[in-house]
Amino acid sequence: ACAFIGSIICQEGRIIFLNTNSFYSEILDSMKKRCSRARFFISNSPNFVFNFYECLVLVDAYRHDSVILEADRKQIPIVSLVDSQLPLES
Repeated sequence: ACAFIGSIICQEGRIIFLNTNSFYSEILDSMKKRCSRARFFISNSPNFVFNFYECLVLVDAYRHDSVILEADRKQIPIVSLVDSQLPLES
């Protein structure tokens, strides 16, 4: 997954991170500041336009069934970040 995202960045592609869990917001904001030249976009709303991105990165993928289906329909690659320490009930 890291090599795949790296190849998109090297080709100056656009990546959107979808995060609806406030726990991860600070981490993603810090990452965006450190990688200011990369074309990262961070959204907390699943209501965005897919057509402009080469990759979708999901945080808490189990909460985004409809987003996964839409990205698949538009043939946009999906990378998902999974926190193995987070209980499913949260």
